Amino acid sequence: FISFNFVPRINAAGRLYDSSDSLKLFLEDDEKLVTEAVNSLTKQNDERKEIEAKVFAEAVEQLESPDRPNEWAITNTVGPLVVYGPDWHQGVLGIVAGKLSQHFRRSAIVFTNDSIVKDNLKGSGRSFGEFDLYSALDSVGDLCLNFGGHKKAAGLVVEKDKLYQFMRRL
Repeated sequence: FISFNFVPRINAAGRLYDSSDSLKLFLEDDEKLVTEAVNSLTKQNDERKEIEAKVFAEAVEQLESPDRPNEWAITNTVGPLVVYGPDWHQGVLGIVAGKLSQHFRRSAIVFTNDSIVKDNLKGSGRSFGEFDLYSALDSVGDLCLNFGGHKKAAGLVVEKDKLYQFMRRL
């Protein structure tokens, strides 16, 4: 119950908004305020699920598009899958990357526009199987403004105008 019902609601608040309602669950003594916080967190988690489903569907459509260049087609088995949506919510990129990696049985990196620095893209990646995502990113680290993580998951920032070069080299 806790890991599938309680934790996702707490997590959704930080992904989409702020964690103040989550904090209320642990610090508030007033039952009415706690109930309001729970209802708010449930609504935020439902919204997170809708956003995540929309981004996942758009990413799958992008990957399966016949207009996608051959070097980045789903049939290309070299390196991770890479997708980009200019207005995807940054808070769900990692979740979507994980779902893509499970769906296609390939490592995946999902990018969107950086909400702060307009010339940059923020990305999140998830590894599939024994693929070492961190080492792969390290091999193209000169194209990343920064990246971090480990073998199975990573976050990164790439300049918009270097995305295609990043995809080719990766």
